[in-house]
Amino acid sequence: MLKARLHKKQALIIFSILALILGSATILACRSLDAYRSFFGMYHDDGIYLVTAKSLAENLGYRIISLPGSPFETKYPIGFPFLLSLAWRLFPNFPQNLNVLLPLQVVTSFAAVVVAVCYLVKTGKVTIALAAVILPACLFNYHFLDFAPMIMSDMPFALFSFLALWATERFSASKNKSPSAPIALGLLLASCATLRLQGIVVILSSIVFLVIRRKLAAAATILGIATVSLAPQLIWQAEARAEIAPYLSFYTNYVAHAYSTLPDLRLLVREAQSCFYWSVLMQVNTYLPFLQNIEYESLSPKQLELIYRVIYPLLILPLLIGLVVGVRRGSLPAIYLLLHAISLTVWPVRLEWRHIFTVLPLSYFLFFLGSRAIAKRLKRAARARRSLFQNLCAALSLGFSAYLIAGATGESLQYVGEYQHLVVSPTVVINLSVMAHDSSQTFSWIRSNTPEQAVFISNNDPSFFLYTSRKALLPSPLEIWRFVKMRLVDAQSLLSAIQFGKADYVLAEPTFRGSGMSMDQTDQAVESLRKRFPGAVKTVFKSSNGLMRIYEIKRELLPK
Repeated sequence: MLKARLHKKQALIIFSILALILGSATILACRSLDAYRSFFGMYHDDGIYLVTAKSLAENLGYRIISLPGSPFETKYPIGFPFLLSLAWRLFPNFPQNLNVLLPLQVVTSFAAVVVAVCYLVKTGKVTIALAAVILPACLFNYHFLDFAPMIMSDMPFALFSFLALWATERFSASKNKSPSAPIALGLLLASCATLRLQGIVVILSSIVFLVIRRKLAAAATILGIATVSLAPQLIWQAEARAEIAPYLSFYTNYVAHAYSTLPDLRLLVREAQSCFYWSVLMQVNTYLPFLQNIEYESLSPKQLELIYRVIYPLLILPLLIGLVVGVRRGSLPAIYLLLHAISLTVWPVRLEWRHIFTVLPLSYFLFFLGSRAIAKRLKRAARARRSLFQNLCAALSLGFSAYLIAGATGESLQYVGEYQHLVVSPTVVINLSVMAHDSSQTFSWIRSNTPEQAVFISNNDPSFFLYTSRKALLPSPLEIWRFVKMRLVDAQSLLSAIQFGKADYVLAEPTFRGSGMSMDQTDQAVESLRKRFPGAVKTVFKSSNGLMRIYEIKRELLPK
């Protein structure tokens, strides 16, 4: 009876702590959710996801209906747009349905972190005390909170991947397996790859784990089921992609597009080195609060070199050691993180926050695992004063845990939703409420003054379509060399876009891509065409705050 009461008290305490953490994170997330309503579509991928969801909901097929010609969408798997389409069917009015879709994304993001932490606890990898550190460190991370409402597949994928890893371990540990268990696990693993193609890493990780556990027959069965489940999607993507114009490869096959548009070897080597140090910098600034507040601009070149080349790699060392220790033990989270990291090495552009969020709880677990391994090694060297060393380690562990929680909370209170002030060019920073006003004014003018069949060139083409029902195309194919040189748009790329899309108008508007440079570069490209081809470009609209400009195009005056 006494034990039962103690268990009830423990459960009540755990539930209360969980409710407090989730409640606090929800309050903080509301700030980023409000900011993102105006920001929606400026990431581009989020607009594409919702356009394809609309297409599915309206029974038009899995197509990018915002583009001229409405080509099939062959870049992203269908899973996430399909889930969005279910919500679109229930709430078909845009942009009002953002009031439903964005909170759903927040719930999904939070659920992914909670499931990951529960998985670590239930499989004995972390204690309740350590879970109480990892959970708020993830949920209060202000980058995570800003990303949580974004209509992106990353966090739904994270939720399914954590469930799949947990299910794999339960399957491996179970002695009395149902005949349907391998089928269910194979389908669950395949579902990860229908949300993001990177889900193949989840499948491979689980198969490697089962092979290490000598579950060879089960591993073969599960791999076969996952492969058969995914094959139709992959075959369809390959066949449909072959019929789409190569010009649209950015929309339909991003990895192939990227590798066919890489810069020359000299620039590529330099960019690869830059990407490595950027990856270390981003990870350290994600895991450890307030380091990004260092005034790097005031430091000397030697001090910067010391930080980037020595201090930051040392700070990430516990994670790397934890990864090695975990892989040697055959730990599934470690196997998954290793394969996840390898998969990102073939990603042709720089690491982004969202790539870290999908594994953030597991990364913290390995960080602590590596720290423990370091402490054990040092403990052997401190034989004479082992008791003192243990007390020191305990104090450092408590202090570091408090730093993670308090630091993440403090950063969130200070920075969550800060992109309400958006950098749209190297010299221009605007408030999103001002941009929302100009956007509404511009979209209203377009709906009233242009024919429905008009085609636009726009930096935020999918969301532009959702707001105006006019098809649109990017002002550039966005080859990877353009990101390296930060020449995202130029006169030739704009002219090619106009010719390919048979565009009637060009819209120059703020965008998140390329540090906001696309807007200024679009204007410069328009001016270049205006000078080269007199009369071919005419300004027909300018928003009240000057953030959005519309140019009418006379294609007959441009070269064919």
